[in-house]
Amino acid sequence: MSETELRKIIEASNMVLNVCDGAFTRDEEGYDIFDAGHFRGFLNHPDIFGVKDLTPEEVEWMRRKLLRYKKQLQKMGLDASILDKPVHPVAFFAHAQDWEGRRLRVSPHSLAKFDKGLAEQLKEVEKRGGWVQLKVGYYRDRPLKWLWIRFNDPDENGKTRKWWEKQG
Repeated sequence: MSETELRKIIEASNMVLNVCDGAFTRDEEGYDIFDAGHFRGFLNHPDIFGVKDLTPEEVEWMRRKLLRYKKQLQKMGLDASILDKPVHPVAFFAHAQDWEGRRLRVSPHSLAKFDKGLAEQLKEVEKRGGWVQLKVGYYRDRPLKWLWIRFNDPDENGKTRKWWEKQG
């Protein structure tokens, strides 16, 4: 996929985020309560090692999530067909919290620098065609206190959200 196509998906993500009120009202505008925080993390929080651009793996995670918002994007005048073609075979989402409480994005490249063992485990999961959703806590000698990862998570298309809606 070209750099232009990646940028269009990021632009679409920003368009939905710009009308999002944090999912405080049920107005069919913006992201739901689960996705709002994830997209803010991707689009607004810095990476732990300063990686500026989103990686194809991260954009693929966004693309898969945006499929749920296709009608909304079409109403905004965007050609939503940009979401039809996968960007990358792997979808990766990770964010972290440092010891001061700041939220940070963790790109796949930064994860490889920060925790090589965990990055290698994810490569093995990818080879098997599996998925991972996990939370890791670190000791004070590491720069991060918490790390959350979703890697090829089968729940990406709203199963958790649908479950919560049934509970409420």
